[in-house]
Amino acid sequence: MADAPVRLRVLVAALVAVLVDGCVPPLPAVTGLDGGAARQIAIAGWSRPLLAWPAQGPAVAVVLGIHGLRGSAAVFAAPARMWSGAGLATYAVTLDQATMSGDDIAAAVRAVAQRHPTLPLVVVGESLGASLVLAALAPGRSPPVAAVVLAAPAVWPDALSAQVAVAALRLLDTPAARFWAGVVEKMDAARDAAAPAPCPVLVLSGRRDTVVSRQGTTTLVARLGAGATWWDYPDGGHTLFRDPGGDANAARVGAWVAAQARAPAARTAASAAAAAAG
Repeated sequence: MADAPVRLRVLVAALVAVLVDGCVPPLPAVTGLDGGAARQIAIAGWSRPLLAWPAQGPAVAVVLGIHGLRGSAAVFAAPARMWSGAGLATYAVTLDQATMSGDDIAAAVRAVAQRHPTLPLVVVGESLGASLVLAALAPGRSPPVAAVVLAAPAVWPDALSAQVAVAALRLLDTPAARFWAGVVEKMDAARDAAAPAPCPVLVLSGRRDTVVSRQGTTTLVARLGAGATWWDYPDGGHTLFRDPGGDANAARVGAWVAAQARAPAARTAASAAAAAAG
């Protein structure tokens, strides 16, 4: 398969981390970030603090940001500032990378929907966070949302190679090996969770991304069906909101989110979400 080397690099990097570096994931650490103009707040229904960036002027929608491995809520500082100008209020949670799951995200969606019952809610996930969003938004797990953005989603492209990778890691039977086996299983589950989208979905990818599988993205978009829009950036890497040109990417996404929020279906989703969250 075309991107088999990517899968091999991910597996080898995980094995090296297990054998040499304990349990440090082989992903670039997110550094040099702070919350910018964010406020750290607590909201009902969510047990941990989160960061919040207000909209400039009346909000047209609310964005909930979900980070990936080695990230935090602060990875949304730069895009949130861009989205603020588009009338978007942004919240972002910090998850425990060892236990982050779709259940966490579903709980955050319910809490934010309950806080803003009249506004459309859009969930933006990055990398593994994007993968977990797919599981979190399965019917019955969380309130309906107006739209979803999946930035560089970490999706394992096929079941067989996922089984091989998990088996190889399980054989080592160390905490780090078990951690990485769990990551592969989550990436594999994301592929299985993908189905024709009940709301607009925007998928973002970079052709220079060496962290996630391009074939996984292609498979994901196909499974999402006609409701999915795919923006593929020729010079983009894995962190599309922080790569060179990240502000422009974020501004374009903000315009797309605002457009979805103004659609009649988004208001219907907001009403349904408020009823489900309440």
